[in-house]
Amino acid sequence: MKRIIKSGLILFASVIGLSSCLEDKGYTDIVNGVGSQNSYVSFFGNESSLRPVILEATDKPKYDTLVVSFASSTPQTQDVTVTVDFDAAAIAAYNNSNKASFSTIPTSAFNIINKSVVIKAGKREAKIAYSLVGKTLAKCESFLLPIAIKTTSVGVVAGNYSTAYISAIVPENPFAGSYQATGIFTHPVNGPRDINEAKTLSTVDCSTVETNFADLGGSGWKMWLKINADKTVTLIPKGNANTATVQSGVNIYDPAKKQYILNYSYPAATGDRIITEKITIK
Repeated sequence: MKRIIKSGLILFASVIGLSSCLEDKGYTDIVNGVGSQNSYVSFFGNESSLRPVILEATDKPKYDTLVVSFASSTPQTQDVTVTVDFDAAAIAAYNNSNKASFSTIPTSAFNIINKSVVIKAGKREAKIAYSLVGKTLAKCESFLLPIAIKTTSVGVVAGNYSTAYISAIVPENPFAGSYQATGIFTHPVNGPRDINEAKTLSTVDCSTVETNFADLGGSGWKMWLKINADKTVTLIPKGNANTATVQSGVNIYDPAKKQYILNYSYPAATGDRIITEKITIK
């Protein structure tokens, strides 16, 4: 199944002939199904990627939706009924595959509002609604809510895009907040330039924050700063940031000054880009 749906998705963008309204939504049709079962139901786009949610320790629900998608070689002429449900077994599988350590979310912390949804004839998508509450969650523990497509009345469930993963945490993070970054970005050809910008450090988990990578946030470059027990800082490139980024000196958090002292670099064709940066609480 996985091989089939992946090969189908390769052709997803190359087929012509959908109505203009579907083209506007970015849909094309899969054409190389097996036999007559050339229709697939899945979570649309990156819906099956991990979706982190930060919760408050209250009983106020936080609502969101997931998009269920129908793809076929011809427009669908009948309604498609799709069912979903919580899949506890997927948590261990996700942890094993991603070297993660998510806990099973308690049933008191979530509600799948509509476990059955109908994709109307001629349409390509419908929405599953769910809610999360943080009141019963242990603080600083990361929980995982997998929602899996269980059945479809037409076609087959796509094996590799059939589960959506929502992570939930109620943080107590003393490292997040509004900061001022200063430093130097040294380019091997253009020379050094100053870094001087306000940065927001947002919570990832209870010891990790996310912010702009050097002065490249406008280009989608992000970094996670994980504060270790000894107050050293592990920098993890995120977003569009160069995945070959390495520590090139001391990376440490000073709790007295509430300041990050960072030294890091990344390679490029013309030479390494070297960054020294201090990020200080305002």
